[in-house]
Amino acid sequence: MSNVILNSNQNSALVSTVRESDSAIKQFAIYSEDQIAPPHALQILQIEPVNTLDDYKSRTISWDLPKQGYLCRLTLEFMYNYTAASTANDHMTPLGLLNCIDSIELLSSGRRIQEFSREVILAKMSDNPSHIGKAYEEGIGMIKLPSGTAGAAHIRCLLPLDMTFSSSLRHSINCDFVEPLRLRVRFTDGDIGRTWHTDGHYNTAFDAISISEAKLICEYRQLAASDADAVVQANFGSGQMTSLVSTFAKAVPVVSPIVLGTGAADESPIYVDLTENAAVENLYVMVHVPRADVIGVLAAGNNTDGNTAIHECDRPFPLERIRLEASGQVLIDVPARYLQHFGKRQDGVQRYAGTSLQDDVAAYVYKIELGFDNRFCSNIVSFRELSNPRLTVYPAKPTGHDKHNRRSALLNGFKPTVNVVYENKQLQTVSSANGRINLSISN
Repeated sequence: MSNVILNSNQNSALVSTVRESDSAIKQFAIYSEDQIAPPHALQILQIEPVNTLDDYKSRTISWDLPKQGYLCRLTLEFMYNYTAASTANDHMTPLGLLNCIDSIELLSSGRRIQEFSREVILAKMSDNPSHIGKAYEEGIGMIKLPSGTAGAAHIRCLLPLDMTFSSSLRHSINCDFVEPLRLRVRFTDGDIGRTWHTDGHYNTAFDAISISEAKLICEYRQLAASDADAVVQANFGSGQMTSLVSTFAKAVPVVSPIVLGTGAADESPIYVDLTENAAVENLYVMVHVPRADVIGVLAAGNNTDGNTAIHECDRPFPLERIRLEASGQVLIDVPARYLQHFGKRQDGVQRYAGTSLQDDVAAYVYKIELGFDNRFCSNIVSFRELSNPRLTVYPAKPTGHDKHNRRSALLNGFKPTVNVVYENKQLQTVSSANGRINLSISN
């Protein structure tokens, strides 16, 4: 049956030229099975820590990871317990149970090969679309009103650890081959909330706090013996295996010398000297007011905003403008909302995704993406060779014409803290002789 489009294409010089590109033309209707993985086994284990305790607050605990095949995913699980005083008056910051985490490290024979902090976890959360970010928030326990009724309260946290091995199966770790791995978690003291009393809004720390039932959920993929041997031969047949992996580094926090203002006047800029010497793929910028500062002020006396002020702490708040310069040249100088809504690439070249909505906890983690496609390493920048790289951030105002980019007036009078997280690229080597993992070249 004839078609007018096909008839028209027969008379087109451009169509004829395109059809001559035999290597580029892909027939969409030809069935192909070039992307089938070998049949394999799935195993998800829940393991206990090496040092089991009744209460883990202010403690460091470790897990030895089982040798069960290719490690693809880790999730930290624990229970946060306290005695709830009131259904309505117990409050946390928007970070919720994430504030129970001080640091997380993946070790290979005592050598640190990955490290996560709260800021790194927020950066990883911000890379996801909003609906996935909500799953993180609910799983982690990012809640501002934790208790349902007065009495014993128990809240479960499920914290995904999105380290390099979980980014794709190509980066999964063959635990049967490498040296023994250990995950080490350092918990905070669990003082992450306050009870506000209606007779004057004095604040009281939660009572009978404990962190218990800490476990690690490990997901493995196990290959048949013949397939496992073939993979080892392909990766290590010529010696050590070298791969390009992502690592994260948190810069020293910068506290603004000037408090946040109260009116519509522009806020004072905050300057951050970028001292990282690695090969950087992405920068994440977040500004917040620590809860300790707000709680300290509210504890001094009556405050009618006491029951809601804590809800604005710890969470990154909106910025007005972000500027990046180095070696005397301005590289980026844009409204912060541009980076919030259009600064993160989708899985496609030069595509943009509005992944952050205002009610997301990580909405105001601003990503400076130095590449152009997040499906592969599309760019790295050697910061060591840059002269005086500096970041300038301008906090958003509490009032003004732009109602979509206002910060809370409850933060007026406090000094904000700027955190910068670097996503760096490093070469990771695994020895074919003993399975030792090392991080080598970083620039």
